[in-house]
Amino acid sequence: MAVSIEEQTVVQLGGAASVLARQRRDHAEMDRLMDRWGALADGAERERLLKELVQLVFSHAFAEETVLWPAVRRSVEGGDELTSRVEEEHQQINDLVAEIERLSPGSAGREEKVRRVFSLIRQDIRDEEDVVLPRLQEALPAAQLRRLGTAWDTVRRTAPTHPHPVIPRRPPGNALLGVPLGACDRIRDAVGAGRARKGRASGAGGAAGDAGDAETRQKRLEILLNDHLAGAAGAAELARRMVREHGEGPDGDKLRDLARQCAQDRLALQRQLGELGIPVRHYKVYGAWLGEKAGRLKPNGRLLRGTGLSLLVELGALRLAAQGKALCWRALLAAARRDTRLDAARLLELLRRAEQQMETLDALHDEAAGALLAGTATARHDA
Repeated sequence: MAVSIEEQTVVQLGGAASVLARQRRDHAEMDRLMDRWGALADGAERERLLKELVQLVFSHAFAEETVLWPAVRRSVEGGDELTSRVEEEHQQINDLVAEIERLSPGSAGREEKVRRVFSLIRQDIRDEEDVVLPRLQEALPAAQLRRLGTAWDTVRRTAPTHPHPVIPRRPPGNALLGVPLGACDRIRDAVGAGRARKGRASGAGGAAGDAGDAETRQKRLEILLNDHLAGAAGAAELARRMVREHGEGPDGDKLRDLARQCAQDRLALQRQLGELGIPVRHYKVYGAWLGEKAGRLKPNGRLLRGTGLSLLVELGALRLAAQGKALCWRALLAAARRDTRLDAARLLELLRRAEQQMETLDALHDEAAGALLAGTATARHDA
């Protein structure tokens, strides 16, 4: 019988870099934060602990769903059923935390919702440590568990830190939509931290305050652009793969044009980073690349092979990526009103291109859906 990872040593788990050890460390920190929250009376420290827990829980769950659960579905017999149960728990936590974040501290029913979330988190930890992860441990050697740990940690750094019930629970959709939403979350977190710092330094004088504001704006741009660059990298890789798998079909020219545009969008983001003097965070780009690779491991009956259903999912993911790029260009256009380093004319051109991509992908998705689900045409894209 498999032994819970809670009861094993770090060496037995494959070393500190193993995904099993990393998971357990996060779980222990979640338990610590929940226990500490419960020991305090109402107050600012309690809210700070809850915020820290939410950020940890959602970045952790995103890394699981993008890297870890595809490996379970691929390697463990009955893995799809095992991960489906955990994904249901994640969705319940997501929905409840979204409700909590809409309520102010002290609101009627808020504390009861928090305690329900804590109960779900603890149940999720037990399901993972006692059932799912021991099965993965039996299926994979320690070296592969360490490689998974590296990938898991990379994706976790770019993950959303707040609830987004609309994000799909599986790749590639979660990876491509999660990147721009993760950028928004980290900007939100940075703004909150910046306000706290500004409050503590309110007596420093106007010039120092202005400098701090400029620094905060630059930090927001760094987060936004690096996360959208990661999303653009994932989209470009997905578009190239779709051309390889479906390029000989009747819509091959449209797919090739989309792949070319996705590559250009990635270069445009790199250029924008350079013009603003912002360094590229390569680990974020690598995380999105890993997410796209995980998207190939879908339990649709033919792993690593193109199917009509795969095409439908991939067109939807590429559509989400185009929407994310449009939101990025729109945000930069708004900033260009005050930031002379941003070229509004070029950003408008990029926005229009993203909108055209969405229209093209909508048409391709409707055609594929009609062929596969309604029988309105021959399913022409099966590889």
